[in-house]
Order: sequence, then structure tokens, then C-alpha cells
Amino acid sequence: MHRLKLRSTVSSFSFAVAAALVVSGCSNSGEFPRLAAMQRVQPAQPQPSATQTPSPALQMVRPADSDHEAGAAYWGAQYQTNRDDIEAGINFARSLRLIGGAEQAVVVMKDMVMRFPNNMMILAEYGKALTAANRPGDALAFLTQAIQLSPNDWTLWSARGVANDQSGDHKSARTDYEQALELNPGNSTVMTNLALSHLLAGNPSAAEPVLREVAARPDATPAMRQNLAMVLTLQGRTAEAESIGRRDLGPVDAKDNVQLFSQFDMSKAIPSDIAKTPQASAIVSPEIATPATPALASALTSVSAPIRTC
Repeated sequence: MHRLKLRSTVSSFSFAVAAALVVSGCSNSGEFPRLAAMQRVQPAQPQPSATQTPSPALQMVRPADSDHEAGAAYWGAQYQTNRDDIEAGINFARSLRLIGGAEQAVVVMKDMVMRFPNNMMILAEYGKALTAANRPGDALAFLTQAIQLSPNDWTLWSARGVANDQSGDHKSARTDYEQALELNPGNSTVMTNLALSHLLAGNPSAAEPVLREVAARPDATPAMRQNLAMVLTLQGRTAEAESIGRRDLGPVDAKDNVQLFSQFDMSKAIPSDIAKTPQASAIVSPEIATPATPALASALTSVSAPIRTC
């Protein structure tokens, strides 16, 4: 069993509450959803002549989108070859962010945003990287600018929600999550972040029905069920919480989690403790990741959360 550290930020709380929030509206593991530019086919590269030695970047094979470590190596080589390659820069930063290199992703995107200050995709990824690096004050300006340029991109609303939760503005965060759900109804990561935003604001009863809906889905993850167990524990329903926990954990670990959850005081900083979940990956994103994300225990996408951060 993996142990997931609790964090006081939203990106570690949904993108990871199960141990528990998200960084941003991610589709499957708490990361931020991929930008349109990341879905483009890599432009054809000129073929070296028989007498030439191919550059390292040309010799590499483009990895699967889900292999973020290989993606960081591949897109990093592409970016080093041509720092004006917007697709390479964005994918490089995103891969770094999703393997825990948020600060390095910020460095890459800061360089790009200085050269392409009006590119929506660059502004968006920079905002997500800043959110994953727990710099919501900086992230909000860039995410807001990206939203103005692309108001129908649900991932941007979700990422800004994570940044607002990190800043303590839970009311604005919930407004952003609700807008993301208008554009992408039923997204599990965004719903989780919405619920955990209620929880961060001290209202577990509002979080419970949302988390129940998410946890009841056929594709629900252990982190999602642990989020629900946490919310039930905070309302004093420890027996039901343990029962849900035992779906993915042994009886001892499920009981330990409930004991940890019962110590949380949502009016104060989340304690630096740990809870257990059978999978170490968070729900985010944030896309931010996030990515993004263990127990309030594991989830707070991207957000997320983390922001999974997306």
C-alpha cells in the first residue's frame, strides 16, 4: 500500500484527497486536460542525408501521451533543438508538470510567454504550471487572460478554480468549477474539486452528495472513494466511512485513514500527515495535478487538483 502525504493546498487535497482534491479538470489521473496544441501530429522533420548523423531529437520516437517521463525527454529534445517550437515547448512543460517538475515547467513557460505573450495555449499552460507550483497569485492573471481568449475551454475554468481554492477564495473557485461543468457536464475530476472546495470552506454536507455521485460511477477510482470516506468521517459517520474504505484497503488501513480524517480541522491548515490508498496516483491535474494529489488524502486534479492540475 502506498502512503500519500496530506497537503494544505488545494492541488494536493483533490487532485489527491483520498487520500484528495484535484488541479484542474483532468480526465483520468488528476492532471489538467491536454491542450489542443498537444493533440496535433508532430510536423514532419527533414530527413538527414546518408552522410549526415541525425540529431538526438530526430532519432527519438514520439512516446505515448500517457508516458510523461518519456514525453519530457522527447519534447525536451525537440524544444532544445528549436525554442520557437510552440508545440514542443507546451508539451515539454506539461510533461514536466505531470511528473512533479512544476518549477521546471514554470521556467520553460516563462521563457515562452515572454516570446509569445498573446498565445492562448502558452498563457494557459503557464497558468497551469504556476498553479501546480502552488503560486496561485501569479497563476490567476494568466489563466484569466487565457479564459478571455478562449472562454469555451473548460480546462481553463477548472484550472482557475484550483488556483482560487489555493488562494482561499472558495466561492470564486466553485463558480469556476460550475462553469467548467457547464462546458463539460459530469466530469469526475471537476466534480471532485467542486466537492472538496465545499469541504475546504467548512461545508462537508454540501460535498457529500457530489462525492457520492462520483464514487458510485463504474470507473470510480480508489481516491474518489477515499474522498467520500473522508467527508463522511468529518460528519461523524465513521462506520460508513470505514466500510467504504475497505473496498480498496485492508481493515487496519481503512481504520487508520478514518482516524486521520477525524483529526482534520478544515478551518485551519491541513495537517502534514498521511493516509493510505492502494494507488498513489491522484485524480489531477491540474491539470495542474497536478498534479496532483494525495489524501486529504490523495486527490485535490488538475486541480488539479490538482489542480492534476489538466
